[in-house]
Amino acid sequence: MMDDNRPVSSHGRPTSGHDLAAIRLLLGVAYGFAKDGDGLLDFLDHVGFDLTSVTSAAEIKQALPAFYRVRKGVYDVARLEHELMTWQPIAATVDAARMTKQAHAKQGLT
Repeated sequence: MMDDNRPVSSHGRPTSGHDLAAIRLLLGVAYGFAKDGDGLLDFLDHVGFDLTSVTSAAEIKQALPAFYRVRKGVYDVARLEHELMTWQPIAATVDAARMTKQAHAKQGLT
């Protein structure tokens, strides 16, 4: 049963106590797709992260989860999910997988 008093993300979805773990997991996906410094900068630009909020590249991995923090213990997982799905490297991968699945379905391979 859903607790109607749970905090919600910017997309209206209820959050859970596992938000920080989910944020870290999803950011790990972003880091994997970034592949290099330029890719990470592209992701940071895509999500609107202000690089002036950090003094070194090493601080980014610590500061980025806070970028999604709504308040203590509450992180906007839905916002990060949306930003990942609209970031070009991931969106292109999803589109390619969708097209492959459709082609296999037409060939009766599913």
